[in-house]
Amino acid sequence: MFLLTTGNTTLTENVEGFLRVLRGETIGQAHTIIHSFEIGPMMIGIPVSVRRVAVMIGILMLVFIVLEFNRRLEELNMLNEQNNLVQGQVTQAIQTHAALETQVAYAGSNAAVEEWARTDGHYIQDGDLPVVPLGGPGAPPIEASTPVPVPTPMQNWEVWWTLFFDP
Repeated sequence: MFLLTTGNTTLTENVEGFLRVLRGETIGQAHTIIHSFEIGPMMIGIPVSVRRVAVMIGILMLVFIVLEFNRRLEELNMLNEQNNLVQGQVTQAIQTHAALETQVAYAGSNAAVEEWARTDGHYIQDGDLPVVPLGGPGAPPIEASTPVPVPTPMQNWEVWWTLFFDP
């Protein structure tokens, strides 16, 4: 509860004086009555007005709105970066898919079969003249030798393992 005083007068005395001013009895006292209201000892000398409280609440709300806006902007930037990353991955996947479809289409064509037959299959086509290299007259015949595989040495534990556990 607040106690409004003007020096040695109480609120009721000030209200009575104010009413006298309004009736026109003492106009000279109006200035002193209106400006002489002081806030009592409950407020510790800090003047409080509704306007100041409204401004402070407005500033506080503005700070919270700016902080929330900043958080949303950071989230938007993070989502845009993720979107760009995913779009790059999608573009790469589409290009890979197109390249694989091209390879599948080529593998099913006659040109791919013919290429394999001539290079890897060593087949000839009708009308081709096969070339077989021959040595010169009197030269020993060329023998195609198959290389003998070199055995890999086994470690001692592998030898024992084989002796005990392999059939």
